[in-house]
Amino acid sequence: MTTQPTSTTVTADQVVEMLEALYNHGDPSRLRTLAAADLRHYSSRIGDGVDAWAEFAATFAGASPLIAVHRTVSEGNRIGVHAHYRWNADRVIDGGPGVAVAHIFTIESGRIVEAVEVTQEVATEPVSGNDMFSGLHSSVGPQNLERNRQIAERVVTEFLAGNTSLRDELLSDYTQHNPFIPNGAEGIAGFVDMLGGNPNDYQWTIVEGDLAWTYTRYLSETMGTPPLVGVDIWRFDAAGKVNEHWDVLEANFTSPAGHTFPG
Repeated sequence: MTTQPTSTTVTADQVVEMLEALYNHGDPSRLRTLAAADLRHYSSRIGDGVDAWAEFAATFAGASPLIAVHRTVSEGNRIGVHAHYRWNADRVIDGGPGVAVAHIFTIESGRIVEAVEVTQEVATEPVSGNDMFSGLHSSVGPQNLERNRQIAERVVTEFLAGNTSLRDELLSDYTQHNPFIPNGAEGIAGFVDMLGGNPNDYQWTIVEGDLAWTYTRYLSETMGTPPLVGVDIWRFDAAGKVNEHWDVLEANFTSPAGHTFPG
C-alpha cells in the first residue's frame, strides 16, 4: 500500500517511497509530485530543481542503487532519511560496499523545497566492529523529546567541541557506528581528546522517538582533513543518555548550483 501526499504535508513514508521509485524503478513521478520544481539541492553532485535530480537518477537506470533505508526522522517541516546506496563517493557503481547517505528534506506548503544530501563511503573494517547502519539497541519509550534535543545539542557543541568531562553525564553504554572511532563512551572521549576538541558550526536538531539528528560542520584540522559536513544520529536510553551513534560525514563542499554549508 502506498501513501499519497496531501496539500499540507509530506510524510517520511512518502519520501521513502519517492526515493525507491526514483532510484530503483526509474520513476520520477513521485518526485515531481512531492517536490517543488525549483527545489534547492545541497549535494556535492546534484544541481537545483526536480529536472536535475531526475536526470541524476536516470544515470543509474536498471541498477537499483538504493539498497536499504535504515531509519527516518520527522519533526516540524524536516524529514531525515538514513540510507545505503550502491554507488561510491564519485557516484559510480563499482561493485564496492557503497555509501551511507543522510538526506534531510525541508517541507513548505506541502512540497519539498530543499534537499540536503551528505555522502560517505562505507568502511568495511570499522574500528569498533560495528557496521555503519545496524541498530544494536532496542528503542525505548516514552521519551522526553525536548530533553533529548538539548542533550544532543550539548553533545555536539560542548562534549565533541572538547569538554570530555561531560562524558558520564551525557553518554551511557555507548555503541559506536562511526568506522574510525572505538566503541564505548571512553572511545569517543579519547578520540575527542586526541583531536584537542572538534569545534563546529552546529545548526539544528530533529527529534522523534528515541532518536535525535544533528546537522553540523566539524572544523578540526588535527587530522589534516578539510572541515566535514555531518549528520549525526543519537539514540537515547530511558535515562536520557546517548547509548548509540551513527554519522555520515563528507568533506566540505559547494553544490553544483553554488550552495555552501549549511545549504
